[in-house]
Amino acid sequence: MKFPKNIIIDDKYAEILRNMTGEQRVLASAEMFETAVALLRANIKEKHPDWSEEQIRKEIRKRLGNDPDSIDKTNR
Repeated sequence: MKFPKNIIIDDKYAEILRNMTGEQRVLASAEMFETAVALLRANIKEKHPDWSEEQIRKEIRKRLGNDPDSIDKTNR
């Protein structure tokens, strides 16, 4: 696996990635995404303790660019 030259990556981390199978890399990416969502959820809950779970989920989708209400329908 080659990495683009404009990405700075630690040599040890690059070696770990090279030795992973495609499936392992996908699973690691999924775990990182889940961790990012959990951190985002905690941050939103801290800033908006009165929000419902639905409001929190909507804000997460909005911040991740996955909120259908925030899509510019003129660009479809």
